[in-house]
Amino acid sequence: MELSGLDPERVEAVLLRYGGAGPRYTSYPTAPAWSASYDARCFAEDLAGLAPGAPLSLYVHVPFCRSLCHFCACNRMITHDPALPERYRAVGQPVVIPGSMGTASYVLAGTDAGLALSFGSTCHGAGRAMSRGAAKRARTGAEVRHELEARGIIVRCPSSGELAEEAPTAYKDVERVVDVVHRAGLARTVARLRPLGVVKG
Repeated sequence: MELSGLDPERVEAVLLRYGGAGPRYTSYPTAPAWSASYDARCFAEDLAGLAPGAPLSLYVHVPFCRSLCHFCACNRMITHDPALPERYRAVGQPVVIPGSMGTASYVLAGTDAGLALSFGSTCHGAGRAMSRGAAKRARTGAEVRHELEARGIIVRCPSSGELAEEAPTAYKDVERVVDVVHRAGLARTVARLRPLGVVKG
């Protein structure tokens, strides 16, 4: 199989080496629970519905953490050098927007405009277009594996169910997502990455 000059055995060895199980990001409602119809009015109604004094959790992403925790299962850059973010000011905070197992992922750089527009925050993936259950009902893991391998993508996943729920069709179009992020000025596109292998488990 052609992998743009990369040795397929080396790619597979790397996938096997780093293919251990990891935490899943499930600390907020999945994408199908959100829609464009959920606006400021809905948000205000939800806040007004909270009991006085009830605890409220906020998710705030800190891109340079001093230690790794597994609360949000987010990928973070761990640093003990508080000056590190300063080094990125000229080029912009690195942003990675993954697509799916079968689509591109992108590397972007944050912008000054992004700080004003969204406090320097952007999406951390293409986002799900369907729930895990719906994805499993739509396609089998064997179908997903066959499709990916036919495109030259190495697949290592012991669970057909997990492979089905992560099918590329279960995710939004990452090209459109990145285009919106780029055109909105939240971050500028730097590189498009093509998947060579997938490890799930």
